[in-house]
Amino acid sequence: MPRIFTKREDVLIADASPLIFLSKLDRLHLLKELADRLIIPVAVWQEVMAGGALRPEVEEIRSRFEAYLAAPDRTLAAAYATQVDQGEAAALALAAHLPGALLLMDDGRGRAIAKAAGFRVIGTLGLLLKAKQAGLIPAIRPELDGLEKVGMFLGDALIRRALLAANEPREP
Repeated sequence: MPRIFTKREDVLIADASPLIFLSKLDRLHLLKELADRLIIPVAVWQEVMAGGALRPEVEEIRSRFEAYLAAPDRTLAAAYATQVDQGEAAALALAAHLPGALLLMDDGRGRAIAKAAGFRVIGTLGLLLKAKQAGLIPAIRPELDGLEKVGMFLGDALIRRALLAANEPREP
């Protein structure tokens, strides 16, 4: 598949669920292909690593991204933590200090807070669409099927919008 020019992100700040879902799809490589700089908040790292022996994706995440950790301003993270969990709070706090960074977050509450604060935010599915536009994956349909198989609830309306955005037929 030919690569289509898509602007790489300067900074991508990743939350836990996208890391886990991308690992389960064997798509972690997309993070480095779509961004010049990847940041994983320490709180997100701790969340992903918790119970690691029971989850096979943890070792892959550890081996690829242990060097990409950053700690946010504690006061700001604590303020966000009154509304979302520690990982999302840390990601939001880092985004506050990195104007123009793209937040990779699936949590609806965290995404709403990010948007209200004027931060740029994208979910796992949005990142996969970006990868398709860049020619890094051939189609979005198999990714949607894969996400559903590994436990992400997408819903029919979201699937239809993703297929439309990817210019793919609705039926497999």
